[in-house]
Amino acid sequence: MTITDRNGIVIKTLLHAMGLMLALALPALGAEVTTPEHYTLILPLGWHEVGQQNQPSRSLTAYAPAGQKDGTLQDLLTVETIPTTKASLSLLATYNRMGGQYQSACTISNIGRLQMGRVNGYDSAFWVIGCGERPGTGRGEVAFVHVIQGANALYVIERVWQTPLWHQEGPPVSAADAENARVMLKGFSVCETGNPAHPCAPQ
Repeated sequence: MTITDRNGIVIKTLLHAMGLMLALALPALGAEVTTPEHYTLILPLGWHEVGQQNQPSRSLTAYAPAGQKDGTLQDLLTVETIPTTKASLSLLATYNRMGGQYQSACTISNIGRLQMGRVNGYDSAFWVIGCGERPGTGRGEVAFVHVIQGANALYVIERVWQTPLWHQEGPPVSAADAENARVMLKGFSVCETGNPAHPCAPQ
């Protein structure tokens, strides 16, 4: 495993602090694939890369707003690329696996409806998932998840909040924050150079 420390933040520690489970729970599938297919991401003003983890079976990059760092992190955006095929790891399997992980790890968990669609010619899925209380942390967690099924990889982007504890009343995420998260996730896409079925934007 190669871990790159950016701005004094080690991604492994950062993920543990936020309680993210998808990156840790998904199986390592296949080998690194060289392909003209890649993702594009439009970051909001003030967000910057805070950590990166690369290995043959997956790569993950994390971003946070300016002013937040390890130990005080409340907001996170992660992008994970997992070389695989639809037959090995489908969108539905990813949704079910993540829901199971939250149910196992959280005192109270809530997973929203799976919403399927298409992005630039690729199958995609969106859902909201939450953890009312992570044992031993005194905190809750909410994530908006957008997954795109590429030809040779699964692309997973999560907008995550670390929150106060919540129970049946649901996660304390404001309507404005929820809408901003949806806009952020809409800025994420996958394309393939030279393939008109999945065109890349002109440089």
